[in-house]
Amino acid sequence: MIVGLTSYFSANLDKKADIVSDVSMKFRMNFSSKQYGESLKEIYIGVICNEQKEDSDFYFKSKKKYSKRSKELEYDIRIDFDLFSNSSESECQKIISEELLKSFEVIKDLKLNDFDLNSFKNDVTDLLK
Repeated sequence: MIVGLTSYFSANLDKKADIVSDVSMKFRMNFSSKQYGESLKEIYIGVICNEQKEDSDFYFKSKKKYSKRSKELEYDIRIDFDLFSNSSESECQKIISEELLKSFEVIKDLKLNDFDLNSFKNDVTDLLK
């Protein structure tokens, strides 16, 4: 399985965006040899943390897209800018971990009969400890 993260952060959070890159690398290394079902082979998660307001031209809109043909899911999570920008590195890691785990409701909502979501969540939880 392929699990990848991409960060969409405000420029003043570049250093903290490295946390997302580190988690993405862990995911890539850990999940490359694992399978949780035939209906989902790739998950790409955009992690958005910017100070733009919804009415701004630069506001990233969250998306969710699942392709049955390619067995690929792509969606975004939004991290609270004020909370994240005022947090230490360890707190930021915790925030990202919590938001990722909460975001797996997106997978649950797809109602994929053969995807073992519990095993996937357990493996992610163990990896993020």
